[in-house]
Amino acid sequence: VQRDAERGEKISEKALRMLRGTRHDKGVTLDRLKTLPEDQQEVYVNALFEADKATERHSKQIRTDKLATKRTIRTGMINAIAERGKMVMGQMPVAAAPVGYCDVPWEQEAWSAETGQDKGLPYPSMSVDELMALCAGAKSPFTPDAILYFWSTTNRLRDAMRIIEAWGFKFMTMITWDKVNIGMGRWVRDRTEHLLICKRGDFPGLDLYTEKPESLYSEVKTEPVS
Repeated sequence: VQRDAERGEKISEKALRMLRGTRHDKGVTLDRLKTLPEDQQEVYVNALFEADKATERHSKQIRTDKLATKRTIRTGMINAIAERGKMVMGQMPVAAAPVGYCDVPWEQEAWSAETGQDKGLPYPSMSVDELMALCAGAKSPFTPDAILYFWSTTNRLRDAMRIIEAWGFKFMTMITWDKVNIGMGRWVRDRTEHLLICKRGDFPGLDLYTEKPESLYSEVKTEPVS
């Protein structure tokens, strides 16, 4: 109590107000302040704050540099994957598949280039317009009568419907995959994805409760489909 009283007597009210609620509002700083003349106390407090800002700028630059390095590595990997894909993919067949199963490479924006929360994908992505054009019209790989299983995240459902329509399909119903473990998100943290079931032409409906493909139900999406 006596020490606190001495601090109150020897430290100016303005210096105390400047420190209040900051990380410097503690005994070590206060004891140092009471040894200084009153006209130097505010100078000392301001110097502490400037040092904090310099440290923050330095830390931010380190994060930015690390992020740039990671982005360069990821970009090189993405380009290598894209080139490899062009070499092995060949020409997509036309009007050949009565059943389609698609998990498209959605574009994903980084959360923040400043804070380092860069969630860019480690593989080549495609815009919605590119996806719409991929299997549209005369270059469609699907037969006139076909069924399409199309994966979509919750925030991409509207875009998924646009793509499905561009490919000539009509949405029929969907299955929701509960991932159990909660993920990330911008509005809410999602834990589901959706398998949209679509058809075109006279493809017969499926009784998914008696004739379901076992692998589609018993395995999570990230495991190989048998």
